[in-house]
Amino acid sequence: MSDQPLTSLSLKHELLATLKLAGPLVVAFMGYQTITLVDTFAAGRVGVETLAAVSLGGALYWAITIFPLGVLIGLDPLISQALGRGDERSAWVDCERGLGLALALSALTLPILYLLSQPGLPWSAPGTPVSAELLAYTIGRMWSVPALLLHTCLRSFLQAHERAKPILLGTLLANLLNLPLSLY
Repeated sequence: MSDQPLTSLSLKHELLATLKLAGPLVVAFMGYQTITLVDTFAAGRVGVETLAAVSLGGALYWAITIFPLGVLIGLDPLISQALGRGDERSAWVDCERGLGLALALSALTLPILYLLSQPGLPWSAPGTPVSAELLAYTIGRMWSVPALLLHTCLRSFLQAHERAKPILLGTLLANLLNLPLSLY
């Protein structure tokens, strides 16, 4: 830490630099949730059972994927610290290991999502059409888990390099693809 006093000019510079990086990241994080929101709006047009299934499925999706996401967010300090040391090679190695971990966590998460979406479980509204629709929604949605986890690793790497725009573009593209697919 520097012994120099913080001046209003340096504070303004730091604030602008932070906003330049954080702005696209905030919008990207909001974009993760927008996918579920779009699914919910589209389901509401189909019927009450579909809306209930998508609402349950979205909650289940985030309840299960939050753990692997949290594990992978641990890459943020590793990659940033490597770059802070001037060790670009270690930053890339950490990212590569994270990509492998993302695939392994996906392989564990997909069957859990599938099993927890089975008809007959207490939260799946057993004996109603919601139960079958929940399974159908989860099967369709679960294939986004590997993309989300890989995106999280690459986000850590790009964010540490202060390159937030590709992160934002990836999230926007996912949302743009989700909109017509949800209405289909």
